[in-house]
Amino acid sequence: MIMVLTSKRSKGIGVKLREAKMVAKDWVAIENSKDVESVENLERRISSIEHELTIVQPGSSEESTLKVEAQTLSTQLWNMYRRDEREWLQSPD
Repeated sequence: MIMVLTSKRSKGIGVKLREAKMVAKDWVAIENSKDVESVENLERRISSIEHELTIVQPGSSEESTLKVEAQTLSTQLWNMYRRDEREWLQSPD
């Protein structure tokens, strides 16, 4: 009878919290790997635009379009950098 009661008991809150922490850490690792790829893609695209800007004619509409795109991408990149920095500062590990 004791064996039956023991097998039907649910996990304690401490065990559940540890399991939830492990799942959350796995999820964060997956999300961070996506961010690394995004950061690399943004950096690559900005570099490409900077190269294109050396080729296009100054004052052209193409130059203007490239500058706007570079500024937009740079803003996105810096926002990602700031978010990563805040996460690093908050991380207890």
